[in-house]
Amino acid sequence: MRISQHLLVFISVLSLTRVQTATVAATALESTVAPAGNNATKNATTSAPAIFYPFRSAAGDTEHFLTGDESYESVALSTPYTFFGRTYNSLYVHYNGLLTFNQPEPASGPNYNPTRGAEDFIAPLWSDLDDMGWMGMFSYQQYTNGSVLTRATQDINQYFPQMNFTASWVFVVTWDYVDAVDMNSFIHHSGQAITFQVVLISNGSLSFFLINYGDCAVIYDQVEAGYDTINSIDQDLFSRGLSSSIKMKLREVKKTAVTSASFMEGN
Repeated sequence: MRISQHLLVFISVLSLTRVQTATVAATALESTVAPAGNNATKNATTSAPAIFYPFRSAAGDTEHFLTGDESYESVALSTPYTFFGRTYNSLYVHYNGLLTFNQPEPASGPNYNPTRGAEDFIAPLWSDLDDMGWMGMFSYQQYTNGSVLTRATQDINQYFPQMNFTASWVFVVTWDYVDAVDMNSFIHHSGQAITFQVVLISNGSLSFFLINYGDCAVIYDQVEAGYDTINSIDQDLFSRGLSSSIKMKLREVKKTAVTSASFMEGN
């Protein structure tokens, strides 16, 4: 499975009255992760598209390296986040490319998914990634001030200029898998890689999330991408099996209760 380097933008708003459409173009320039303020702890240099928010140790992230099992981490949110009408104070970050809000997902991948319609979740790239035999990790950080909030504010106002939005909280989580045998090769992406990111953005009343895609090597397993809500009232999910190759391409973003992005079959 191959994924093109594009940006998905979703808005979680239930009370907007007018439908407006914005077309988003995202460049896929390569950049180096730079330290963010005084939070930098290590000098990690991971290549990623320019659309990526700062991540890993260079940005002061909390890092969790692959342990070899179907694992997750519970994260308490410093600011409540509203996802399609339900407000959460915590979430679960799964090694296999999944965010859930109510409870951790026991299944290793979407082909075993018992929670369709029973859970609020964001699946940037949900697959059995920890069984690939690669080095992998995810990292995350919450922001309530600084340059990341400024960037999030600019991003949302670029896509929805009529909103006059100002971000007050941002949560960035990034997954990074590399076909590597040592940490140096892992950090510098010397082998095949799969890198993607979710950015939750809120101003206390409006909530958004962005999905950024970087390198994506072929995945020989079931894959699901998109989001779902309890009872699937709002959902946009794309699934592909073992023999398919796909790419994700954003076509438009609609300022409504639900946004749409297109997951296109391709080579």
